[in-house]
Amino acid sequence: MAAHRWHQPKNVSSARPTATPAAPHLVADHRFSEEELAGLLSALRERAQTHPDNPGLVACWPAVPAERMAAACGLLARRGHSVQPVTVALWDRERTRDGWTLGTPPHDVAPTTDRAEIVAR
Repeated sequence: MAAHRWHQPKNVSSARPTATPAAPHLVADHRFSEEELAGLLSALRERAQTHPDNPGLVACWPAVPAERMAAACGLLARRGHSVQPVTVALWDRERTRDGWTLGTPPHDVAPTTDRAEIVAR
């Protein structure tokens, strides 16, 4: 007995999938282009210089939305940039969000193993 027409699979191809070559401008993990990482690094530097009281970034639109910041900043940290997680005060100064900043820890605070592990990720 043949399957009813509603139960027949649609859009089924017998062709084998082929690997598509990666674009040459993307970094090895294929998440961020070099231009996106350079833009993020520039935005982190600018924010740290122009807002020393609240230097963190939550996102760097359009290339790095908030949900991808940890991955992008982790990649920058693995490349040797001093990217660190920080708490960012929002416009009302009552609420906060997790963000990222570029710079070194304050000189009066000794870096801990936990902080070094976070920066290395």
